[in-house]
Amino acid sequence: MTPRTAIRWVLAIAWAAYIFWMSTEPFGSEHTKPLVVQLLEFVHITLPPTTLRLVHIVCRKLAHMWEYAVFAFLLYRSLQRGRPLTWQVNTGFTALLVCAAYSASDEVHQIFVAGRGPSVIDCCIDILGALFALLFIYRFANSRRPALDASATLTNA
Repeated sequence: MTPRTAIRWVLAIAWAAYIFWMSTEPFGSEHTKPLVVQLLEFVHITLPPTTLRLVHIVCRKLAHMWEYAVFAFLLYRSLQRGRPLTWQVNTGFTALLVCAAYSASDEVHQIFVAGRGPSVIDCCIDILGALFALLFIYRFANSRRPALDASATLTNA
């Protein structure tokens, strides 16, 4: 294993630990709502309770997507073993499966955490975040491929 690959694996594992930590009681809904209120107050925005509840939910769901988008990206790069960024279906599928399994295990973990609970919707949102990251990799890797020169193809035929 090259040093670059080892660093990528350390980052992916550290991010998985971060996700696990974010699933603990201090990051439950009742603890994050005051943070959203403080942020809105800081930018001088006051919302009615129903709108505030919706904003809070949206922020939490976007956080789920972001966590798993980063995780999928880190896993994909780790699985490439130091090679340049290219799209590989098997690597993408493996990263997606690992993200889905980790998301499911994280929801099971939340059964045992006070103030938290499992959610199939959160698991689906996590997988969607992973899919977005893999789509980004697919698009970025394909946009960097050199285009075929049509005239060179015709003259070589």
